[in-house]
Amino acid sequence: LSSPDGVSWASNVAASVALNGITFGNGMFVAVGDNLGSAVSTNGVNWTRSAASGSDTASYSQVAYANGSFVAVGASSQTTALVATSTDGLNWTPVSGAPAAYFANAENAGLFNINAALNLFLLSGNDLSFSSNGESWTTCIANDYFPAVAASLNEVVALASFEPGVDYSAEVAISTNATNWNLSPTSATVGTAAMGYGSGYFLSFGTINGVPIFAGSSDGINWTSGVLNEGVQTDAQGIYLSGWDGIATGPKGVVIVGNSGLIAQTPPTAPPALQVTPNGNGLSLAAFSRAGIPMTIQSSTNLINWQTVTNYTSSSETTNFSLPNSPGSGVFFRAAMPVQN
Repeated sequence: LSSPDGVSWASNVAASVALNGITFGNGMFVAVGDNLGSAVSTNGVNWTRSAASGSDTASYSQVAYANGSFVAVGASSQTTALVATSTDGLNWTPVSGAPAAYFANAENAGLFNINAALNLFLLSGNDLSFSSNGESWTTCIANDYFPAVAASLNEVVALASFEPGVDYSAEVAISTNATNWNLSPTSATVGTAAMGYGSGYFLSFGTINGVPIFAGSSDGINWTSGVLNEGVQTDAQGIYLSGWDGIATGPKGVVIVGNSGLIAQTPPTAPPALQVTPNGNGLSLAAFSRAGIPMTIQSSTNLINWQTVTNYTSSSETTNFSLPNSPGSGVFFRAAMPVQN
């Protein structure tokens, strides 16, 4: 399915096998799935398919892009993990010596979670590992499975799982470089079915005893959680039927999707606003935005060439600055928010 606005959708036949994961990188969408099949598209409508392997047991489950390479993860049997790299999304090279997947038992396919963050690949299997190219891997945290990983511009947050099939966590790992990690309990029970970062917050979703839950945090350590009831379906006995499977973030908000066709969206983030007033020989500048959002204030004399005045993360809806030297007339100011992919 593809959509120009997230409301009206069109069906496109991208592959003859089930597709399980998709990413965007190097100007194209790459989807991967069963029988080691994949498909690529530059517009989400017209797709080129690869030849499936013909194996009924081998499949890719997820894919990510960083540093000019796509990395797909999955399993080549019920107990054998699979990692492969590609530069075009169609031709894949298996990686030997890749990290092991997490297996609950012999009947479970390998549990892998791959993300691109801080210009690195982060792979959660039996261990949490990182790589710059998808071929050589370094273990960060051993013997712990992290099904939910998300990154801001300067840090990575990973939520640990109690066990496969339980999509909530009380433990979080945080790093600013993917090498050194701080592992600690969360301040609330946090879902691990889906997690993303947008508008200055980490947002996670999951279920506890069938009840959909959500949690938010500006730093990955201190979380506020609750139950998401609006639009969620229940059966005649009041049992929840909806669960969360995926999340996407952007500059205007967060969208989550789940079974029963459920789609939920946060209110759009209002663009930042500025107010400049004279202050003696200088200027007073007030910036208005949602708290916790990284911001950049820039100035220009011609609306073409812009210089950074300051970078900051707002702690409240209003942040005040003093500019001691008056730049004179004909100076423009603007506030910019980073776009989260």
